[in-house]
Amino acid sequence: MKRREERPAPSEGIVAHSKLVLIVGIVCTAFFGFCAVASFMTEAFGLVPITFLAFAALGMALIVSYVNQKITYNPDGFVVTSFFGKKQSYSYRDVTAFLNDGKNLKLYIGKKKITLDESFVGKRDFISFVQKQYSKYNNGKALPKALTNPRDLFNGKIADSGSMLFAYIMMLALCLAGVILVLVIMKPYSAEVLEYKNLRFDYCAIDDKALQLYVQGDDMPYEVPEYLKTMAKSEELISVYRNGESFYVGYKAYPDADDPYYRAVTIEGSDGTIYLSLDESNEYQKKNKAQIMMLFGGFLLFWLVYVIASIYVGRNAEKFSLRFLSLFFKKSYILVSKDSKSKN
Repeated sequence: MKRREERPAPSEGIVAHSKLVLIVGIVCTAFFGFCAVASFMTEAFGLVPITFLAFAALGMALIVSYVNQKITYNPDGFVVTSFFGKKQSYSYRDVTAFLNDGKNLKLYIGKKKITLDESFVGKRDFISFVQKQYSKYNNGKALPKALTNPRDLFNGKIADSGSMLFAYIMMLALCLAGVILVLVIMKPYSAEVLEYKNLRFDYCAIDDKALQLYVQGDDMPYEVPEYLKTMAKSEELISVYRNGESFYVGYKAYPDADDPYYRAVTIEGSDGTIYLSLDESNEYQKKNKAQIMMLFGGFLLFWLVYVIASIYVGRNAEKFSLRFLSLFFKKSYILVSKDSKSKN
């Protein structure tokens, strides 16, 4: 059986982000940019479009990073181009150490650190060539490995603590953004924002506990969700509409929903009887919002507990088995030497 020979590292090349970074950046910018524009055009509170713009800016940052950030190298040295397009040239004699933390590769120029992100293509070939050139200029000595920072989030025991911290913050930010979005979208109805019509309903249907009232010639129903809980006089309404009575209806249209409909918010009979009041609709809205907020709150609490637990476990990694550590971190990120057996 022939022994497989390692491919020699190229003597020149470019280290840059993969095209996936560009694709994610474009999709993120387009989606959140559209959401921001759409929310600006509605009556939503100003914090919502600002939040969407912030996420769109993150997408734009990915695009800029793809275009600018790169390392070009040849036998004479290498040039690092920053996020803002600033270029800095280095000689292989300047390199002092490198670190493979399980996710990113880091190159050290004295106290300066150059991080080769996980998404960089060609980084391992570049590091191999740097090691070769360093050995050439230093009488055959191998490029030293840098020690991890004992003062980082995990006391140097878990790789790439910066990205982990970023992920923690981003998840919390997304959860808080969801909470803000629910608070804004599900805000109470007011009489001023409703449209009003005098209507005579031709027939009705019950769909998933919702009362749907139809007007001839219009495919969009006037809908009251969970009408038995929302309306105190639902049976009276159904009885009266069958007699051909007309109603004064306050509603909001949702033509872009998967199943377009009008949300009936107030319904008043021709004799002045209130079949659905603004207070009843808002009470339903309030209860529905409370349920969703409980879900977000539960997830937020779970995430906070997970973050606190993972930080404690990471900072005290030597006290736990590899199996337990792998519940919080990828095995390749665990820098302390561990036995794979669980502790009894």
